[in-house]
Amino acid sequence: MLRLYIERHDPETPKRSGACLHFAPEDHIGSLFRDTPGLAYFGSEYEFYQAAMRCPKGRGFVADLQRLGVQSDSVDITVCVHVLEHVRVDRASIAEMHRILKPGGVAYIMVPFDMTLEATEEWDEPDPDIYGHIWAYSRFDFKDRLAAFEVEEIKPDSFLSQEEQVRFGVPEKEIIYRCVKR
Repeated sequence: MLRLYIERHDPETPKRSGACLHFAPEDHIGSLFRDTPGLAYFGSEYEFYQAAMRCPKGRGFVADLQRLGVQSDSVDITVCVHVLEHVRVDRASIAEMHRILKPGGVAYIMVPFDMTLEATEEWDEPDPDIYGHIWAYSRFDFKDRLAAFEVEEIKPDSFLSQEEQVRFGVPEKEIIYRCVKR
């Protein structure tokens, strides 16, 4: 879904010069940024073996999203898709993304939502039945966590037809948060 949105509605963002940091990089999204002339693309993972498998060779590193060893105001783009639900202190991770972005920088953030919840829940232990999630996010309060940014909430039906949502397998509960550092 994020790739479709960027290609159709935000095609200039991946063409920026500067730096892009992609957390738990997925190749289908990373390929939009990785080969852009003038854009230094980096992947980051929490564990070494994941970084070795998923990050571009020579452009990946191991880091804790809650405490990044990255200079403030140094990154133009961050991509964080279905990562925060695994992080104990998700607000610290969001603050770190904000800290490292340059003013005017863009963070693309997505999390899975539990559509039955009125408010987000945190669990004491990771739930092995749902890939080790610590958070069950509610669509009603997640945006509040992004208050430091200027936020655009992008739902599938705002740019995909019903037929395209079915064809691409995009559930209506997916939301892209396009966050710009003021």
